[in-house]
Amino acid sequence: MGTMTGAMLPREILKERLGPALEALDRNVRGARRAVHNGRYAMEDLVAETTHHVRRHPLRTLALAAGAGVLGGCLIGLAIARSVTRR
Repeated sequence: MGTMTGAMLPREILKERLGPALEALDRNVRGARRAVHNGRYAMEDLVAETTHHVRRHPLRTLALAAGAGVLGGCLIGLAIARSVTRR
């Protein structure tokens, strides 16, 4: 293939115009992968802390879980009662 003198080839034009966008995309992908990686470690730390807390304070944890269950049950019951009375 012959080269065009004084004019850019279509491949060079594409590389020139898409280069910055592809570099930005690559940076964003690396950033997203890093965020997922850090999120995984944060979740593992949270699970380890929770396990430690439950083992040290089992009654407090049980009371908190029971309270959350009662509150959730009351809210669901209230929502169902409201939807039945509106009909």
